[in-house]
Amino acid sequence: MRNLYRFAALRACADSAPVSSETASARFFAMLAVIHHTSTTHSPRTLDALAAELADGRYWLAQKLIVAKGRTRRFAGAFAIARKPELIEFLAGAIDRRDLREMLIAAEWTDGEPNWVVHVGEDGSFAIHTPASARIGP
Repeated sequence: MRNLYRFAALRACADSAPVSSETASARFFAMLAVIHHTSTTHSPRTLDALAAELADGRYWLAQKLIVAKGRTRRFAGAFAIARKPELIEFLAGAIDRRDLREMLIAAEWTDGEPNWVVHVGEDGSFAIHTPASARIGP
């Protein structure tokens, strides 16, 4: 089965270099790990509420699509980089067109894991996950 979904309606960052499939896969699985091993979850009820919580900057978007063959799992979704205004515009358009796909969004990070990950559901739901390693105290 071939995945034809792309972030075609998303205006990409003009200053971002193309991302290799290896980098996209590594970033996706790092975001997915935060979802699976989360410490806290917060769920903004609307896109406007989510937008209010996001800082300006660049965000990585990954369609949540995994292909498994035996014990091997491979990222098979679309991947994109966008700034906050373009991200919010894209999400609003996808919700209006009823073409929102399940995806993970995180602010750009360099090493380790992201500070938080937004899990977007096909129904327009949002959940912000904080990694367990960010937990303070026992």
